[in-house]
Amino acid sequence: HYEIGEEALSRHVVPCCLQLLIENATKHNAVTASNPLTIKIMAEGEKVTVCNALIPKVSKSPSTGLGLKYMKQQYLDISGKTVDIEKSEERFCVTIPLL
Repeated sequence: HYEIGEEALSRHVVPCCLQLLIENATKHNAVTASNPLTIKIMAEGEKVTVCNALIPKVSKSPSTGLGLKYMKQQYLDISGKTVDIEKSEERFCVTIPLL
């Protein structure tokens, strides 16, 4: 699902970061026809937030955390802006600046 206004559509994000966040959601969550994974992309003000429910897998894929680490560093290098990551028991959200 997405909620992105016209103004936000004329802005940019670091290349491939939305793809990375969606790939991470599908990699780290159990997805079945009876229990689909919902990913929400919302633009508000100067930021875009990507959230997904946490649906634990029976056998977890190994994670190095490098994808998020590299994305955070790219934002710092390109814009001097930070990426916010919020994880709770129910959901995982990453907020990235619009450029």
